[in-house]
Amino acid sequence: MTLARKIAFGGNFSRCLHRSDDVLKSSMMKIDFKKYEIEMVACIERAVSQVMVEYSDEHFYAAALHEFYRESGDRISLPGLAVNTSEEVNDAGDNLWSSPDWYWTDLEFASKKLFKLHDNLESEASRLTTAHWDKIHTQWMSTLVRVAKQLTKRLKNNNAATKDFGFYLFDWEGDEVALLRQCMSAAKFKRLFPALQKTIDKEKADAQRPAEQKLAMYKNDLYMNGDKIIQHGKAAIPMLIDCLNSEQGWRAAGLLAELGISNNNVIQALRRRASSSEKGSPRFHFTTALAVLGDIDFVLDLAKKARTREAAIDGIKSLYGSGNNGFIPVSLDYTPLERLLSIKSCSKLAQRPCKPSHYALASRGSIRPDDTDTAIAGTNSKYKMIREHAVCALGDRSLGKAVSERAMQAIVDRFNDRAMTVRYLAVINIGYWKKAAKEHVPAIRRLMRNDPDPDVRYMARRTIQDLGFKP
Repeated sequence: MTLARKIAFGGNFSRCLHRSDDVLKSSMMKIDFKKYEIEMVACIERAVSQVMVEYSDEHFYAAALHEFYRESGDRISLPGLAVNTSEEVNDAGDNLWSSPDWYWTDLEFASKKLFKLHDNLESEASRLTTAHWDKIHTQWMSTLVRVAKQLTKRLKNNNAATKDFGFYLFDWEGDEVALLRQCMSAAKFKRLFPALQKTIDKEKADAQRPAEQKLAMYKNDLYMNGDKIIQHGKAAIPMLIDCLNSEQGWRAAGLLAELGISNNNVIQALRRRASSSEKGSPRFHFTTALAVLGDIDFVLDLAKKARTREAAIDGIKSLYGSGNNGFIPVSLDYTPLERLLSIKSCSKLAQRPCKPSHYALASRGSIRPDDTDTAIAGTNSKYKMIREHAVCALGDRSLGKAVSERAMQAIVDRFNDRAMTVRYLAVINIGYWKKAAKEHVPAIRRLMRNDPDPDVRYMARRTIQDLGFKP
């Protein structure tokens, strides 16, 4: 089989980049999912049938949509289209259901009409809040399941298709197994994916065991069983404390932080590990857990000691990561960070310079609507690091319409910040509010023309363009 054969059908590169300017600038229309479904089925059937006809001497057992790419609240790109034949399955069979390893991994299939329909869907999804995006995304995935079922029925009648031919959705970033099961009958899933079915059956059986037995099983692999352990709540604490001194200690600390139960036994066990003198100890996992559980004074005391300083700094900074790094929700409070930065021996280390496009605390989605006032106050902090975090936190549309005007104005007010990094992050984050930020385009344009830093001017220009306006 020649390289030309693969090139002939590959290269649907425009699916991730295509976005009509007309759609961005036009008023939004209601999404017609039925029309979208019909066009998607027609386009994919045409593309796969073409390959089947050209290589009719081979046996096509599967086709799939894969390589899903989306950004919550923003992009929903068309997935890729992959096809494979039994002749292309390697001797070991390990590429049988691995669509990235199939022979045809990126067939061109989208028509201009489908691109237009998808552009409308993507633009409508990103128009309002992240909750609105979630709703559109759920409807889209349901539509794709219907597309998959229709294509299985249509394509299995092709002479080049095997008896068990199926069209699937492989979404490795989502609930892959649940999505696969929706694409076929229970009997077919059990026949084609016996290993997955075995795992499902085992999980059902394990769920019937007493709590003590389940926790004893989970103890062997805290990383893989983390979600199940959390469901046991307070009952999991003794087992996790016992694991703090094992090779899984770092994971046990994270799960204790995620549980959010700050009793004396937990705090004392974490303190012992955080203060340990052993070399190579991943102390920052323990200082992070202590900070999340509110033991701030102890962590700051560790920051004053050279041996534990870096781990303590990381522990305090963890309070300001994206979504609190998956731990229990912690209300935004810049006091611990201010206290850390006021320690002379810690300030420089905590504020290590980063590239303009990345900052240790510059993460979106790290606060809740109730924290908006604290973030707005943070934009006026004497510490650059706090101002950086605050403008990024306020750039999250999930904060909602009720606080949107105040959040955006606080960001725009930092366009004249004395620190280039704050101005740079401010102009990025005002853009995340999308159409709601259009009234601030004149201010962004002034920044583009007058800011002394070329990186800030460039990002201002790019933000204006992303909002659908001419610079």
